[in-house]
This record gives sequence, C-alpha cells and structure tokens, in this order.
Amino acid sequence: MSYSASVEVLELNRTGDFHHTVLSPKGTLLDERGRWEWESEPPEEGTDILSIEGYSTMVPGMEGYGLWPATIEKYRGKVRLSVNRDLGLYYYKIP
Repeated sequence: MSYSASVEVLELNRTGDFHHTVLSPKGTLLDERGRWEWESEPPEEGTDILSIEGYSTMVPGMEGYGLWPATIEKYRGKVRLSVNRDLGLYYYKIP
C-alpha cells in the first residue's frame, strides 16, 4: 500500500504472526510484529475478518495502535484487506 511517499508492507504468516513495515524515502518509519487470527464469528454474515493484534497505522488522520479488525474483500479477481475505503487504501495479496 502506498500513500504520502511511503510504502507499507503487511506480511501475514501461516503461523499467525505478522510483520508490518512502513518505509519512506528517509528510511524505515515503522517495523513491528504481532499476531493475527481468523474471526470465526464475524459481525455480519458473509463477511470475512482477520483480527490483527498489535497493529499500528501511520496513515495521516488515522494514526493509532491496537487491534485492527481487517475486512477481507475480493475485487476484480484480487484479494485485499480494506484499510480505508474512502481514501482507497488497501493491502493486496501478492501471489
């Protein structure tokens, strides 16, 4: 995901761990690790959600840290996690 001259990478490992980095032209702004799990009881039927614990966001206006309930979407044949639909910010699955 790219915004404000920064690039974010979120790696979800099969073990339930994640690695999250934010890089800018000046260097690494964030490098963190945490846990994720599949939500077995999502708030809406037909919605797939991952709970990502210990996640920080540096998107301007959305800064914060904690638990992120990430919605999984399929769009034009691609799988993505929605960060902010209004800003068009998504993590896309890389094959």
